[in-house]
Amino acid sequence: MEREETEGFKEFYRKSLRFTDDKKMFIALERFNLAYEKKRFEDNIIDYVIAFEALFGTKEKSRIGMRIELKSGFLVGDSKEKITKIYKFMRDVYELRSTIVHGDEIKFPIKIGKESYYSDYQLKPDIIKIFREIISSFFDEERIRDKKEIFAIIEEKLESEENDNKSGDEMIESILGKNNA
Repeated sequence: MEREETEGFKEFYRKSLRFTDDKKMFIALERFNLAYEKKRFEDNIIDYVIAFEALFGTKEKSRIGMRIELKSGFLVGDSKEKITKIYKFMRDVYELRSTIVHGDEIKFPIKIGKESYYSDYQLKPDIIKIFREIISSFFDEERIRDKKEIFAIIEEKLESEENDNKSGDEMIESILGKNNA
């Protein structure tokens, strides 16, 4: 680890200590760390998605994938384009997890978001990067406070039967429209 990475890790660790009583954050960080320890790509993906589920899941279990994807996009993204990009990346990672847990074969190249990945060694750093962005956003108390209203809108939209068949792009439009109203 380079000196700059070491300093970044120390800062990340220091901030994470504020969340020692937060069970969801604990599970997310634990699963993220477990993914580092495991060698199999499939196990890594499952642990990463469990980490995202811990952060963004609710008692409502339906549409958990959509919940993770939308909340990730709106937490980290500051523009419609960035929100959509993160949403699509997370959607495809979640679909990859489903492929794995349902026993289907993973075939490279894998299309995740707009990128084609030719090996797990290409994909893992991008998943780690987005996870760190999400966790860093949780550590930013002002940002997370600002996003609570958006998260409530997302939950409201996901619970509404009129949105059951809407695509992620349609949901993003709807959420942005309601937030700007």
